[in-house]
This record gives sequence, structure tokens and C-alpha cells, in this order.
Amino acid sequence: MGSAICLGDKAGRLANICVGRGLPEFVPPNTDEVSYQFNYTKSDDICFASGDCAINPSHGFALDPPKANERRTAKWYTVYECDRSPTYLRLLVSGRVHVRCSDKNLPPVAASGSAIKICTRGCPIYESLRTSHFTHTAQVVTSGVFFSLALVAGTDQGGLFLCPRLALVMESGAEVALVDDRLGPVQPQSFYVDFAILDDGGRNVQIDLIFRGEPAEAGTAKEFDGPPIRTLRTCLQDYTAFHGHLQSSNISLGTTDLEQVLPETTVHLQHLVVSEELIDEERVPLAQPYYSGAKNIENGTSGSQPNLQGVAAPSMKLLHEGVDARSAAVFAALGVGFSAFSEHPQLAARNKALTPVEPNEDGFWHHISYEDNDAKDPRLSGEFWLSKEPVDKKNLYLNCSSTLAQALTMCIVFRFGCPQDYLHLIEQAAAEGPSAEKKEASFVLREWHIPANGVVMGIEPDPRHRHLLRM
Repeated sequence: MGSAICLGDKAGRLANICVGRGLPEFVPPNTDEVSYQFNYTKSDDICFASGDCAINPSHGFALDPPKANERRTAKWYTVYECDRSPTYLRLLVSGRVHVRCSDKNLPPVAASGSAIKICTRGCPIYESLRTSHFTHTAQVVTSGVFFSLALVAGTDQGGLFLCPRLALVMESGAEVALVDDRLGPVQPQSFYVDFAILDDGGRNVQIDLIFRGEPAEAGTAKEFDGPPIRTLRTCLQDYTAFHGHLQSSNISLGTTDLEQVLPETTVHLQHLVVSEELIDEERVPLAQPYYSGAKNIENGTSGSQPNLQGVAAPSMKLLHEGVDARSAAVFAALGVGFSAFSEHPQLAARNKALTPVEPNEDGFWHHISYEDNDAKDPRLSGEFWLSKEPVDKKNLYLNCSSTLAQALTMCIVFRFGCPQDYLHLIEQAAAEGPSAEKKEASFVLREWHIPANGVVMGIEPDPRHRHLLRM
């Protein structure tokens, strides 16, 4: 997506960006529930949390970095502060940015710089320096979900590339890329960027971008020759729960960093509209199991706390219910305030045995423990559970509640399959009572991995950063 060849440019070079038509008036896609609005044609300044800043009436608010003779040192501007958790907000940020390329000379070697940086779910990170007389505190980084546009230019690259990106910025300042795109090459020229950013429920993130070349002004020499070129568009989507736990967050705007790419290029914000729609808390997904016949869970609910109601149809069949499944489900349902429980039921089980609500000895699982008392230094540790009977591949729902430490050491496999010889060993090792066959099968399974295939789901450390987890 975004390749010049895909757009019909056989030479592999886009001379211009959509200059055939005049620039249309900016019409924000979010006109309801507007919380913040800026229009450079109707304002003399732009309002930030730290105060108002003057704008250029002809071009808008300059996002250029501070110059040597300027006293402005802030590199991040807090545009709007959300007083609700991102989990309960559908946030939409739209606007228009004008990139003015006064210098058309490309650097000989490829260089990159950021033209636009917008952060949602923002959390400012401060550091303090203490002396004998006073303590100086300053914001060092803004952590959150970043939507940015980078410009990559160089004669060895054949022109200028437009590189939109979604990324996470950690508290340490480290950046973790989620998804990006690369449009071009194009010749250096002034252009407009219309963007619409969606942050839905603290999970789904999306940015839509439209690039339009600046129309040649009347009475001046034509900067562009040849037929008009198509408008460039792109859309980036991903999902992340990063900073979804914050009780409040902000929307921040960053300055440019184009000194190494096109030193004379300036970037101006002309329009910015922020709208936030409150998501009904009842519509936020709640982790709870399905119960056959829509049973009520009475455990742990009293007073104003509503009973956790199962949502399964009476015709649905309950295949298996763990001993502490109901108490864990109540714990998850009351998760807004964990004070109802001193600890997760899985941790409570270490101190006392949980009483099953229903008999659980239904023979549903083959169960193998790799840490029996008679095992001496087994190569494998842990447990293995396999359903005895085949399970349908569709209309199946599984709910599992555990601590985070447990989740990092387990996985769930659907559509599990293995050679028949190993399936026979699993049946022998999980058999009731002691026997020579069981001991021999257990020994083989402890020493060798089971060759298997299936759809595996779990939680593991994200290799991109040690403070992230991924599903």
C-alpha cells in the first residue's frame, strides 16, 4: 500500500501530489460530542493546557522546533485532558497540517525526521533534579500511543517518502513500532495532510491520512508541469491495551524534527477537532463464563451487587466447569474494585481448598502431572490437560481466569492433534490407579515432547520491549 508503482506511475516516481484541483475546505468527520476545536482562520491563538500560544494568521500554529533565539523550550503541548479512562471513551481526533517545503534540495544520504506527532492516552513523565537550595522538575517524555508522520529523503532514495506510523512510547522514552506505511517517492513540495485518528475503547487504534499537493498560486510560475496526480491516501490499524488502565489521560502535540531532512521546511497546524463519546459501561466486554440454562452465580454477591447472570441459551451444553470457576468469575465481575477479595481465588487456593459448587469428577480431562513424587529430575515440568472426547470446532466458548504469573506459564490449544501412539501414551499416563503401563507411559512423556499441532493462544513477553506483553 502506498507504492508509486501501484498508483500507475511506471517510472517509479511521483512528480507531484494531487495538484489538479484546488484545496477543498476542511470538513471534520467528527461534529458531535466535540470537546476541543481549533480553526486558524477564526482564532488569533491556540489554547493549550499550559496557556495560549500565538499563531500565524496566514498559515496556522507553527510546529517548528525552538530556534536558538527563541525562549520557547516546550516540545510537547497538552491539547486536551480526558477525565475518563480510555476504556470507556471513543476518542476521535481530526485536523489538517500544512507542510511548506521551501528547500527543494535533498540530502545526499538518506535522512529522516518527524513532521507530525500526536499522542493519545498520554501520560507525562517527569524527572527532578535536587540541589542544596531548590528542586527543579521538568517533563522529560510523554508516554502513550503515538500517531506520527516521518519524512525520509535522500538523493540515493530517489526522492521524498511519506512514512506514517503507529507506535508506543514507553516511560523510558523507548519507542515500539506497531504498524507503518511508506508512500512515494515524491519530489519535495509543499502539501497538506488531512488526518483522522480513532482510539476506540482503549483497544482499537486507527489513523486515516489524505495527502494533497499545494495548488500553484495564480500569477506565479507553474511549479508543477504535466497532468494532475492522484491524491495519496493510506490507513493504519492495530489494537493495543497500552495505557488502557489509566484513570485519566491527555492528547498531546509534538514539534517537528526535520533539521536533517529539509532544514527550511516548516509545519503548521491549521485545524484540530477532538470529540469524545462515552461508551456505556454495560457495553464494555466483561470476562465471564457461559452457563448452561442461564444459571445465576450467587457466590460473593450481596446487597447492591447484582448477581452475575450467565448469558448462555438454555440449549447450550456445558462441557466442563472448573472447581473454582464461579468464584473466579465473580472476582472478574467485581474487578472494578478488587477490595471485595483480598486475593485472586487461584492464590486463595494455596491456603485452603475451594469447595466445588457442583461435582467436578466428570471424567472430562486426561490429566498428566510432570512433577510426581517418584520423578527424578524430569526434563519437563508442569501439567498437561487434554479433553477425552472430541470437541466441535465451532460455537465453542472457553473462559479461563488466572493470575498474570500463571498466564505467562500456560497456553491453550484448540484443534489439538498428535500421533496415535502418543495419544495412547497420554491415555495410559492419565489412567486411574497405579500400574506398570502408567509408570512407563509417564516416564516417556516426561522425557520427550509430544509432537502436536493446533491453534495455540497465550500471553508471553513481547520481544520488542521487556515491559510489554502480547497475546
